[in-house]
Amino acid sequence: MPMPTPMILTFTTIPPRLPLLGPALAAFAAQKRRPDAVELYLPKQWRRFPGERPSLPPLPDWVTVVEVDHDYGPATKVLPALERYRGRDIDILFCDDDMLHDPLWTSRFAAMRAERPEDVLCEYGLDLADLCKDAALVPQDRHQPRAQINHVSTTELSASRRAMAKGGPGIPYLRAPGHVDVLFGFRGCLLRPGWLDPRATDLPDILWTVDDVWLSGMAALGGRRIWVGGNACWMQGVGPAVRVNDLNHHSEAGFGREAANRLCVDYLRSQYGIWR
Repeated sequence: MPMPTPMILTFTTIPPRLPLLGPALAAFAAQKRRPDAVELYLPKQWRRFPGERPSLPPLPDWVTVVEVDHDYGPATKVLPALERYRGRDIDILFCDDDMLHDPLWTSRFAAMRAERPEDVLCEYGLDLADLCKDAALVPQDRHQPRAQINHVSTTELSASRRAMAKGGPGIPYLRAPGHVDVLFGFRGCLLRPGWLDPRATDLPDILWTVDDVWLSGMAALGGRRIWVGGNACWMQGVGPAVRVNDLNHHSEAGFGREAANRLCVDYLRSQYGIWR
């Protein structure tokens, strides 16, 4: 039986969240399928938090801190790692620092990789039409089958979170797995070095705030499809840092999250000819 592909878990953080890393790190340590390495990527200076970088809290000896010269925003969790491991036969599993993953999280990604060796993999994602609330945004060359998202109301979102907090079942995110246009990396995304277009590091102003759309476009340019699978639920694994200087409520040069998403989609379509 062939050996499983090494899995490197990568993430980044921001100064206000440094004291809040403990729960996320504990969730990494509790994985049944332990990553082969865990790497925390930190820019020498953050674009949103100028000044000297604060001291890091005590970290487990199995976490490697990788200092990088440029702040790619939230994409710092993956872009430098893809360059660091270019040419290596490994999987990179990147995620956000404000999620608390259940112990079978990495196991699900390993199982998905065995079934879908050529796809970018995640547990959450959307098509462009849903992301931008524009039914006309349906690329002609779409891969099948499409993921069937279990769309829910705000009331149902709250109910799902309350149920899981009490140890009960949440509302499943998916009705059926399948392909999507845009990955959501907050709860994890698995890919390999060399799968994104080399221009992935050429992040324009404003667009660095919406890494999911940008990385998805670079995957499309790299000839990769995005597959959403697993059994995640709505509001699953939300950690204590989720509202601490989050980009969902950030405005950059007057562009909030929804406007920046659309700006990024339009830029990728016009600049690179994808998602037509």
